[in-house]
Amino acid sequence: MAAITKRTGGQEAMGLIGVDVLPANPKKPELKPVQVRALVDIGASTLCIPEHVRIQLELE
Repeated sequence: MAAITKRTGGQEAMGLIGVDVLPANPKKPELKPVQVRALVDIGASTLCIPEHVRIQLELE
């Protein structure tokens, strides 16, 4: 995990973190999880994944 800092008004503010995630489809355990690098906004309450990951995992 690596923290990414950004400058705002001369001050450094932390808010984004890069992580490796391993999403899987629990309804289809025969499908292998897909390892992806994700940029996380610690203030967010939702998650978005790229279309190609949704297709690989056969998510609805």
